[in-house]
Amino acid sequence: MTVDVGDSILMECVARGFPIPRIRWFLNNKALPNNGSVIEIDELTLNHTGVYLCVAENVAGNATATATLSVMGESF
Repeated sequence: MTVDVGDSILMECVARGFPIPRIRWFLNNKALPNNGSVIEIDELTLNHTGVYLCVAENVAGNATATATLSVMGESF
Protein backbone atom coordinates (compact mmCIF):
# COMPACT_ATOMS: atom_id res chain seq x y z
CA MET A 1 0.00 0.00 0.00
CA THR A 2 1.30 3.47 -0.84
CA VAL A 3 0.00 6.53 1.00
CA ASP A 4 0.98 10.16 1.48
CA VAL A 5 2.56 11.77 4.55
CA GLY A 6 -0.23 12.96 6.84
CA ASP A 7 -2.71 10.28 5.73
CA SER A 8 -4.28 7.78 8.13
CA ILE A 9 -4.43 4.00 7.81
CA LEU A 10 -6.11 1.07 9.50
CA MET A 11 -4.64 -2.45 9.35
CA GLU A 12 -6.47 -5.45 10.74
CA CYS A 13 -5.16 -8.90 11.55
CA VAL A 14 -7.98 -11.45 11.64
CA ALA A 15 -7.23 -14.76 13.35
CA ARG A 16 -9.54 -17.42 14.73
CA GLY A 17 -8.76 -20.38 16.90
CA PHE A 18 -9.15 -22.02 20.25
CA PRO A 19 -7.88 -20.83 22.52
CA ILE A 20 -8.24 -17.34 21.06
CA PRO A 21 -4.91 -16.40 19.46
CA ARG A 22 -2.69 -13.69 20.88
CA ILE A 23 -1.84 -11.09 18.22
CA ARG A 24 1.46 -9.23 18.04
CA TRP A 25 2.65 -6.67 15.48
CA PHE A 26 6.13 -5.89 14.19
CA LEU A 27 7.46 -3.14 11.92
CA ASN A 28 10.71 -4.01 10.14
CA ASN A 29 11.29 -6.84 12.66
CA LYS A 30 10.84 -4.54 15.70
CA ALA A 31 7.96 -5.23 18.08
CA LEU A 32 5.22 -2.60 18.16
CA PRO A 33 3.45 -1.71 21.41
CA ASN A 34 0.04 -2.37 19.84
CA ASN A 35 -0.80 -6.01 20.50
CA GLY A 36 -4.40 -6.07 19.36
CA SER A 37 -6.02 -7.10 16.13
CA VAL A 38 -6.13 -3.55 14.72
CA ILE A 39 -3.47 -0.92 14.14
CA GLU A 40 -4.69 2.58 13.39
CA ILE A 41 -2.14 5.27 12.55
CA ASP A 42 -3.08 8.91 12.11
CA GLU A 43 -0.73 11.49 10.62
CA LEU A 44 1.64 9.08 8.88
CA THR A 45 5.29 10.05 8.58
CA LEU A 46 8.15 8.58 6.59
CA ASN A 47 9.08 6.59 9.73
CA HIS A 48 5.95 4.46 9.26
CA THR A 49 7.33 3.03 5.97
CA GLY A 50 8.21 -0.65 6.04
CA VAL A 51 7.01 -4.21 6.36
CA TYR A 52 4.32 -4.83 8.97
CA LEU A 53 4.12 -8.36 10.32
CA CYS A 54 1.15 -9.73 12.22
CA VAL A 55 1.72 -12.86 14.30
CA ALA A 56 -1.26 -14.73 15.73
CA GLU A 57 -0.36 -17.54 18.12
CA ASN A 58 -1.81 -19.91 20.65
CA VAL A 59 -0.84 -23.33 22.01
CA ALA A 60 -1.77 -24.95 18.69
CA GLY A 61 0.79 -22.91 16.73
CA ASN A 62 1.05 -19.61 14.91
CA ALA A 63 0.15 -17.89 11.66
CA THR A 64 1.65 -14.77 10.12
CA ALA A 65 0.69 -12.15 7.57
CA THR A 66 2.67 -9.24 6.16
CA ALA A 67 1.85 -5.93 4.51
CA THR A 68 4.25 -3.41 3.01
CA LEU A 69 3.53 0.27 3.61
CA SER A 70 5.21 3.04 1.60
CA VAL A 71 4.73 6.60 2.82
CA MET A 72 5.46 9.20 0.15
CA GLY A 73 6.15 12.90 0.51
CA GLU A 74 7.96 15.21 2.88
CA SER A 75 7.66 15.09 6.66
CA PHE A 76 7.11 18.45 8.29
